[in-house]
Amino acid sequence: MDTPYQDFLARALVALIVGRKAVINQISKLMPGKANPEANRQEIRRFLGQPSMTPERWAKIIANFLPKFPWTLAMDRTNWKVGDSIINILYIAVIYNGVAIPLFWVMLDKEGNSDTKERIELWTRLLNCFPDQPLNFITADREFIGHDWVEWLIEKGIPFRIRVKAREYFTSSKGEKKKASQWFHFSSCKCKKSPMTLWGLSVFVGGKRLATNDFLVVISDKYSDVLSDYSLRWKIECLFQSFKGRGFDLEMGHLTDQYRLKSFLGILALAVCCCFKVGLWLEQRTPLKLKKHGRRAVSILRRGLDLLQTLLAPLAGHRDTTLFFQAIGTWKATG
Repeated sequence: MDTPYQDFLARALVALIVGRKAVINQISKLMPGKANPEANRQEIRRFLGQPSMTPERWAKIIANFLPKFPWTLAMDRTNWKVGDSIINILYIAVIYNGVAIPLFWVMLDKEGNSDTKERIELWTRLLNCFPDQPLNFITADREFIGHDWVEWLIEKGIPFRIRVKAREYFTSSKGEKKKASQWFHFSSCKCKKSPMTLWGLSVFVGGKRLATNDFLVVISDKYSDVLSDYSLRWKIECLFQSFKGRGFDLEMGHLTDQYRLKSFLGILALAVCCCFKVGLWLEQRTPLKLKKHGRRAVSILRRGLDLLQTLLAPLAGHRDTTLFFQAIGTWKATG
């Protein structure tokens, strides 16, 4: 990234992490440096209007925070309302070490679900950006279903674990056709060893009855432990929670201009990456014991955020930049 952007982003990240609010007015007040809040606010708005900060550029910056490994990707959508404006964003995130890292996103200029065309366009951009990146699989909820979409994934050779509705009809290799709920009425956490037909497509399927009496039914491109694989999708839900009320209060930002919001989400993604890297460093040195349910008492992301907030607090809003640029120099030197 260009040096002027590095210094600006470092200052903005200090303010965002210390204040824990994705709100431009607050970030402008907490940014280190000699500029007053109004000048900082104008600098933020100029940066958010930079045409060079494309989704592909953000994705490559974010990928630099990740080790080299085959990606498990989750796709989901988050939305909220600001006055009469609807903010609707389609996301792809990398799942690593129990954390979802935002990688690619697109603003949907409408309410409700994405369509097949929008999903394919987003995935095509991602695949073109990382043509040599190996993939484990992608996982997505019932919103992301349909013949054309699944057919496209199969044609492109993209592994998938996607939940479908229990009322969908599956046909076995023997020609028996039943609803998904009927196939898994008496089974638990099982993937059928032979492929079945759904929407005229050959897929593997696994399912179980939930405690709510609903059914969890997941389709896959190959035989595997599809339900365990699919469970990783929940990490992107946790990411959205960290964006919003449980983390950075993104919904309170009142930023409705889609062009600027798209870049603002890049700054937020960068903050998540910094917190993840520090949290992973802490976990490698002092692992936390797992609770009885098998999860950490505090997530890696939260550990990193808590420590960074404490360490960066003395820099926030500080007019003397000497200490700040010494810290940035150390950060650049250590990578």
